[in-house]
Amino acid sequence: MERHGKGARKLEASFFRTDGVVRIIAVKAGQAVTDADIAERLFSERLDALADPLDPGFGFDLIRLSASHTASIVASQYGFDATAHGGRRRRQV
Repeated sequence: MERHGKGARKLEASFFRTDGVVRIIAVKAGQAVTDADIAERLFSERLDALADPLDPGFGFDLIRLSASHTASIVASQYGFDATAHGGRRRRQV
């Protein structure tokens, strides 16, 4: 996606258990995400906040990650701490 100038605005992780139960966890981002660390943090926070924990039962046969909504990316991707990949902080105006 990044090669085509796209990033994910909505990501879905589908967990397929061996007993046939499927659980889908979705996260949304304010701007198109290309950084795997940001996507991981979004999912970590979402999974930690679940009222009903994600029960693996006897295990998962498949875990599928999909970008169900994409958008054009901006020139630089900022992390949660407002730093770009170069380590500089975003300037407040």
